[in-house]
Amino acid sequence: MKSDSPQKHQSPGGLARYVRELRGKAGRHIRFGLVPRRAVIEIWAHRGCGETCLVCGEPVLASEFEIEVCFETDPILGKETPAYRFHHLCYSVWAAERTRLRKA
Repeated sequence: MKSDSPQKHQSPGGLARYVRELRGKAGRHIRFGLVPRRAVIEIWAHRGCGETCLVCGEPVLASEFEIEVCFETDPILGKETPAYRFHHLCYSVWAAERTRLRKA
């Protein structure tokens, strides 16, 4: 497990620092269009399968919850619109940042 995986930040100060880093990454992903701004239409939670988390870039391990998000169909990609995967913490940070930026 790499040092920027959520489980490595167990102390309150370490977790707070890690969440700030995630907020920065999530904000950049949103602002630069790396994640759609379209409406979320489906969300699933299940055991991780090793896919890369959109926010932190680390794999979501089988021992972790994975949040999988599907957005409205992209007019260009059509039915090929991908699902996006997140660690539970990364999804929570991303969703809060997305809401904050929408209001700004």
